[in-house]
Amino acid sequence: MGGEYGNTRALVINGPGSIIGGICGIRVWSSDSTLIVNGGTIRGIMGHGITAGGIVYINGGAVIGNFGSIEYDRAIVVLNGGEVGKVNFSPLGDKDNMEFGYGVIRNGVFTGRGVLSRAILDVSDLSISEGSSIRVEHGGGLIVRNSFVNKGSLTYEGGLLSIGGEAVVKPNPDLNHHATVNIFFDVNFSSLDIQEQADLCINNGATVTVTGAFSTSRNSNIEVKNGTLKLLGSVDHKGRSEGVPELAALEDHDGVHGGGPDEGHGGGLGEGQERNFAFETLAARRLKALGLFQGIGTNPDGSTNFDLARAPSRLEALVMLVRLLGKDAEAKNGNWKHPFTDVPEWADKYVGYAYEKGLTKGSSATLFGTGTATAQMYLTFVLRALGYSDAEGGDFTWDKPEELAHIARILKPGINLDDFLRADVVLVSEAALSAYLKNSKKTLFDKLIEDDAVTIPDNSDILDALATPGNASITLTGDTVIDVGNIEIEGNKEIILNNFLLTLRGMHRVTGKSYLDIRAGEGTTLSAVNLSELRVDLSHLLPGLSGEIPLMEIHDANMFARPPDDGFIAVYPNAGGPTVITCRVEQ
Repeated sequence: MGGEYGNTRALVINGPGSIIGGICGIRVWSSDSTLIVNGGTIRGIMGHGITAGGIVYINGGAVIGNFGSIEYDRAIVVLNGGEVGKVNFSPLGDKDNMEFGYGVIRNGVFTGRGVLSRAILDVSDLSISEGSSIRVEHGGGLIVRNSFVNKGSLTYEGGLLSIGGEAVVKPNPDLNHHATVNIFFDVNFSSLDIQEQADLCINNGATVTVTGAFSTSRNSNIEVKNGTLKLLGSVDHKGRSEGVPELAALEDHDGVHGGGPDEGHGGGLGEGQERNFAFETLAARRLKALGLFQGIGTNPDGSTNFDLARAPSRLEALVMLVRLLGKDAEAKNGNWKHPFTDVPEWADKYVGYAYEKGLTKGSSATLFGTGTATAQMYLTFVLRALGYSDAEGGDFTWDKPEELAHIARILKPGINLDDFLRADVVLVSEAALSAYLKNSKKTLFDKLIEDDAVTIPDNSDILDALATPGNASITLTGDTVIDVGNIEIEGNKEIILNNFLLTLRGMHRVTGKSYLDIRAGEGTTLSAVNLSELRVDLSHLLPGLSGEIPLMEIHDANMFARPPDDGFIAVYPNAGGPTVITCRVEQ
């Protein structure tokens, strides 16, 4: 079940009858899969009844094996009932450094080191034992329907968390690796909040019922593919949706609609509406910081002109393909040949590289074609970068890539397939970074990092200014990522964004001796702050400090992403004044 690259998400065995295997009765390969045994007999003649990865629920029936009932690795085994003998943990590697985690729940008590990544653990009651831990991340989830006791450690980095009916879906801190939360079973929530950049999908015939408040933040997404979303309470919808007419009717913020089931996979605009490129501009800036997307010049305010309202050319689409393949440097430094007479000098090496590598054939024997790129052309290019083939007998056809693009999660609501612009190129490209390569658990961004194909800016001068005791003022000269976990900030530090995006990440050492004053900059409109990857380290706190410790204030800048909802960091918006960020410290 769920082989190394299989797509089997769940198997339910109700019985009666028997499943008998020579080594084991059932083998669950994937850490993403869920096995539910309600009845029947599962027997392994020479080994175990079940050899498991993922999440395994034993609610009834009998599991029998020569060496024991269950052998597990990269799995959480939930024992609710049935006839079960020995449960053996058999790690493939060092159990203290396991990527997928492990553990057992007996009588509602969890023991182990669980990692919920792309799988959802759903239990009635849960107590994490002393010394044990559970981490929720990368589209995974934890649902505790009733009581929860934490004597160990629970870390909520991303995905779905619901305790006692109050549910939150939030993106992983690293937005390049955010993953969709998939709910494929019936569940009731008293409230559901989908945070900015988070992505929830209801499928497999599941019904999700929200009896109280339902809310979504900007740039979030909820999709109902084969299921039902029942909203019985208040609705505050600011995100995008697909397959939920009740929400689609509310979507005309920023002039962009998420699109519904009758609008194709991409989004569209209402009659008479114009697109607002604020989000696409921020996404373009992130791609530029990685060296993947360039503008066409400079705006009067000094910011990059990405020309997002124009249709992309075939040449621009091809250059993006080469960059997403991680071959930008190889293309620019090589001596490549091609037969086309209509290629400008700036694109000559890119076209030559693509031609010699078989990535393009041009529009004729002597012309590459300098017209505009269609959505189908660019989706085809990106799917190729992910390892899919449009050759005869391949994964898709070049003129109909939409279905596979949707499955691969690169075709998000808000993308306009009919009037395809450079803004849409940005949205597809950004989504591709967090998409998995074909037959792999590795994302495109992972591959680009391994190949040293993305630019990681040197921010040592900024780090030095922050770490030097005393007050200081720093003006950004580009989109900047600061890992505050590598330094201890002392004094008041002013950071002027100057129309750039500042991302603060890592463990911020809270001492009570530092304060950040973050300002947009005079006359700027695109300055933004991303705090989704920020954590707090309280081990350096001055003795006697408690309550709410001020960390920073943000003046006139866009809050691109809020800090994680971990109970420590608080955000206080102030109409007409700065947004204040504090850290809650208990005595």
